[in-house]
Amino acid sequence: MLAHKQMIPPGALMSSCPRHLSGANGGGLTIRSSRARFAVSDQPSRIARAGLTQALGGTHSSMRSEMTIFLCALGLALVGFSAWIRYMQRKASSWPFVNGLIVESELRHTIDETSAHIAYEYSITGRRHKSSQVSYSGMSKASSEREALISRYPVGAEVTVYYDPTDPSQAVLENKQSNTWHIPLAIGLVVLAGGLLTVVVNG
Repeated sequence: MLAHKQMIPPGALMSSCPRHLSGANGGGLTIRSSRARFAVSDQPSRIARAGLTQALGGTHSSMRSEMTIFLCALGLALVGFSAWIRYMQRKASSWPFVNGLIVESELRHTIDETSAHIAYEYSITGRRHKSSQVSYSGMSKASSEREALISRYPVGAEVTVYYDPTDPSQAVLENKQSNTWHIPLAIGLVVLAGGLLTVVVNG
């Protein structure tokens, strides 16, 4: 007796296959697997992650560029300030002088600092001038120096005023040259070097 063989319809085989088959132009088959669908559906998230990474990288690069510009600008400003102090000290050392009178002498307090305020009056060719520039030291004085400055120039004291002959409104009480301009110069060069170093490191 022959065993009965069960015939499986071709459609059943096709339906049990994990792949999806469809006709193409009435002929051939196009196979679309679930893996392909997953790869396509995952593509937007990968694009989003790539965009986020690129955006963060651009932000960091922009911050580094701004820091470099800031350090270089600050360094150049300090170097320029020290050069100006040096120039004014040398210029004032040869100014002519006249007698003057201290009209204000006090310590002034602000939120950030305490400073010595000295104001004096003097006359050049019959015209009265007033100035509060003591010297071109370029650096703020320590507490003890501020008090000594107030004691040295009390209100009513007669003083020697050195004035700019080309602009008599510019004057000082102390025209001796000092090395205080070295301080902003040194700080400026260090800051400028730091800014240039960031350029080298970041390429």
